[in-house]
Amino acid sequence: MRLGRGGSKFGEGKRVKFLSFHRSGQEADRIAYQVAKRRIKMAVARVLDAERHDFIVEMDSQFRKGSIFRMIKNVAVKNGDVIGSGGVKNAEGKVCSSGEESRKIWKEYYEKLLNKEF
Repeated sequence: MRLGRGGSKFGEGKRVKFLSFHRSGQEADRIAYQVAKRRIKMAVARVLDAERHDFIVEMDSQFRKGSIFRMIKNVAVKNGDVIGSGGVKNAEGKVCSSGEESRKIWKEYYEKLLNKEF
C-alpha cells in the first residue's frame, strides 16, 4: 500500500504539526495536528478502498476465467508466515539446516559467549 507521490508530503506535514504541538502545547497547534491527522486517515482510507476495489475486480475477472482458486492460493502463499529457518553457519562457515545441527551450533555459540569475560 502506498499513498502515491503526495503521501509523504501529507505525512511530513502531520509530523511537523505534531512536533510543533508537542513543543508548544498550545491549543491552536493541537487543532492543526488533529486536522492533519484526520487528513492522513482519510487519504489512507481512500488508498485502501482503491486497493480493495482493484482486488475485487481482479477476483471477478479470475472467477470468469475459472482460475479463482489459483489466485486465492497465490494470495495465501504471498501472505503466509515464514516457518522455520534457512539455516545457521557453523564455526567453519558451512551452512547447516537440520534442526539437530542448528541446536548444536547455537549451544556452542552461547557457551562461548557466556564464557567471555567483559
